Amino acid sequence: MFVSHRYRAIFVHLQRTGGNSVHRVFEAHDPELVVAVPIDPAKQRTKHCFVADIADAIDPAVFAGYTKFCVVRNPFERLLSWYHFLADGGNVEDAGIRVAHGSRGLSVYERGLARLRAGRRGRLLGAYTGLAHGLGRALGIDPAEELELRCEAIGERVIREVRRNAASFTEFVELPRNHPGGLLERFFVNQLEYLQIDGELAVDHVLRFEQLGEDFAALATKLEFPGALPHVNASSRGRRYREAYDAQTRARVSERFAPDLAAFSYEF
Repeated sequence: MFVSHRYRAIFVHLQRTGGNSVHRVFEAHDPELVVAVPIDPAKQRTKHCFVADIADAIDPAVFAGYTKFCVVRNPFERLLSWYHFLADGGNVEDAGIRVAHGSRGLSVYERGLARLRAGRRGRLLGAYTGLAHGLGRALGIDPAEELELRCEAIGERVIREVRRNAASFTEFVELPRNHPGGLLERFFVNQLEYLQIDGELAVDHVLRFEQLGEDFAALATKLEFPGALPHVNASSRGRRYREAYDAQTRARVSERFAPDLAAFSYEF
């Protein structure tokens, strides 16, 4: 997520929808972009959070007066993209949007993380990312940076669990929702749930991944935003997602994401 006071905009960033591209173009034109909302330790919000959480964490006048927008994606293609992202061990663009540029603490952390990834030291990687809190204190980083370390540690745990338990997309679809710690819950939440408050859609503009360039250009005109969208995370698999599905996985995903399919008029 981010809040741009310069362009009076709030972005609700849903996973695997091209949101990093949106974030980066705004970041280039608004150096004071707010990417974490630390009103108190219990309510810190960052990257992927519900619009209701954002509403709780910021000034009500800002939330009411700013243009709120998001990007949604066909649930069938989105879930497949998510699986490949995790199975591949993540990518640079999704490793995390910086809360603080040039942070010594985060730089040290990420160099160590890169070495462990390169050496495929899975057990050490798990222990390393699990020490995010202590590492943050030891390196003397500020609360916003500690929040990012914590989120990245959770992300590494999710990647590790998926790679350990899902050797194929079919197995990924069949992963249980009730995993200890709620690590797999995110794969069952509809995009619509991120965008509602008390059952009502709480964003002003819903952009579609399938026509993101066109939709973003129209929104930019409305916001008087000068940037153009470089879609750095475009999927190379395109419309071939159907090839990854059989009758069973199609039925599972259709049932799981029925609200999204209906709300945003998507189909297989």
